[in-house]
Amino acid sequence: MGSVAWAFEKTPALFLGEPPERAEARAELASWLARTGRPDDVLLGYDPVFLAAWRQDPSFSRFVLPRADARLAASRLQEAEGPLGRGVWVLNAAATTNGEQSLSIPLRLPRPADAFEARTFGPYLVLRTREPTGTPERYLRYAAAAMIVGKTLFIGDADINFQTISRAAAQLGYEASASASRSTSSR
Repeated sequence: MGSVAWAFEKTPALFLGEPPERAEARAELASWLARTGRPDDVLLGYDPVFLAAWRQDPSFSRFVLPRADARLAASRLQEAEGPLGRGVWVLNAAATTNGEQSLSIPLRLPRPADAFEARTFGPYLVLRTREPTGTPERYLRYAAAAMIVGKTLFIGDADINFQTISRAAAQLGYEASASASRSTSSR
């Protein structure tokens, strides 16, 4: 009985289901991404939002970087054909990896703010660069800035993502996290 109580405490959605507001917000975000995405956008992590967008529009970008494997992320960036598209990052305030879950999230922009657009959909904050990132170094610098926003919002996955981005940058000989820290510290 103690195991069930512990499981319920850690993962109530398995027992109660997902709040309808979260499912609706995810569907709205996926629709927005499917409508406004570009085939060369660079996505971080295999997020359920991306899966829903792929179902709506098969031409939605399939360029996904792993969020927990720096070597594979660095390799994927190096092997990309042509300039990299816009960076896209989804922060989820309702994720179970957060200390506290919420069905809403504040609208925040990374630095430099004019390089990004941001939208909220319930617990989701989607950050996207306005222009293609072009190079792995620039992508990683913007990705680090996006994850710093996630860290300031106490999004648990942002810590893992930031580590991956920093390690991938180091592997490629860049200092993405240091540049992002400098650019975001001037808030």
